[in-house]
Amino acid sequence: MGENVLRGQVKDFEKGRDRSLKDMAAPTLFDRPDVIATNYTASPVNGSAVQPGDVLHGHISADGQCVNLADGHRTVGTISGDGANTLIDAIRGTQGLGFAAMKVTEVSVISGFFKATVDAVRENQ
Repeated sequence: MGENVLRGQVKDFEKGRDRSLKDMAAPTLFDRPDVIATNYTASPVNGSAVQPGDVLHGHISADGQCVNLADGHRTVGTISGDGANTLIDAIRGTQGLGFAAMKVTEVSVISGFFKATVDAVRENQ
C-alpha cells in the first residue's frame, strides 16, 4: 500500500480511539452518586412475592419494551412505561453488562407492586 493510505488509516484509527476513550470516561447513571436515586415501580409477575432489601437483576425484555426483574432464574416483576425507557437506555449504556442490580425499597401490601432502585453499591464492585 502507499504510504499516504497508511497514514490516513492511522489518523482514522486515532480519531476513533480518542472518541471511544471520551465515551468510556463519561459518567453513567450507575456511577453518579451525586444524582438522587430514582425509584422505579414494578408490577409483580404471577403473584411473586418480594421483600424490601431483596436484590434483583434487571434486564431488558426480549421485545425491548420493558425491564424484567429476576431473582435467580425466575422473573418476579416487570418495569414498564417511562421508567422502563430511561432504565433501558442506562442498561444499554453500561459497558457490555446488559443488566443492573436493583434493590427493592418498598412493597405495597394491597397490590403487591413494589419500588426498586439501582443498587449503586453492587454496580461499582
